[in-house]
Amino acid sequence: MPLFGGKKTLWNVKAKALSKYTRKVDGSEMPPIYDIEKVSEIQREIDTLIRPNWEYVHPAIQDFISTWNDSWSHLLQEKSNLDSELRQKDTLIENLKANFDQKLRELNNLIQTLKDENQSKENELTQKAQLIEDLEAADTENKLGITDLRQNLETRLNKMNQELTEKQTNYEKTQIQVGQSFQQKVLELDSQMMCLNEELSQKEEIINEQGEKIKDLQKQNQKLHFYESKVEEYESKLNQIAEILEYEKEGENIEELEE
Repeated sequence: MPLFGGKKTLWNVKAKALSKYTRKVDGSEMPPIYDIEKVSEIQREIDTLIRPNWEYVHPAIQDFISTWNDSWSHLLQEKSNLDSELRQKDTLIENLKANFDQKLRELNNLIQTLKDENQSKENELTQKAQLIEDLEAADTENKLGITDLRQNLETRLNKMNQELTEKQTNYEKTQIQVGQSFQQKVLELDSQMMCLNEELSQKEEIINEQGEKIKDLQKQNQKLHFYESKVEEYESKLNQIAEILEYEKEGENIEELEE
């Protein structure tokens, strides 16, 4: 069965155009350099066949392979950058969570401390109130002025209770605000990570598509090398035939001269 199913190919349809082609990519006269570990096994096998025979590959194909390799390498670098950025976002979220938990613990400890202080003050004022009651029972109200002292202590107690309540309310509000701020920051980072993941998926699809195109090109190049070998073989045979014909013609000329 003929190659390519009997169809015409680039090599016999555009032969004249290819013969006039001039190199357009600097450095394509040398095979591209890439990380051999990042390609598949079949690509490594094809590379083993093409690389030693690169000088026999048509300049148009050399330019084409070199430009595809540059695009592929660029996409791999972009993918690596996106992966690095995702890791940085993950680290940032972990740090925010750790800081948020630490702030919550500090606020809870502070609120508990205020509650303990409030309870201690209440116990102290209760003891003082009990002392005043004892003094009231022991002496007359006008002589010692116990009533005014009691009122002053009750006023101070009410004021302290009010201040402690306000502080506790403010700390609780602060705790809620910190939680809301953290949640908003996490949502923003999650949104950014979704965008990065989507972009990464698109880049991977492009890399896969280019990888398939490079495989097809490498197969065509391998066939071209086969045809070039056949052409060289036919040219060698034609030269041998021409030499034989030339030799026979010279023999005929010698016989004519002898006659």
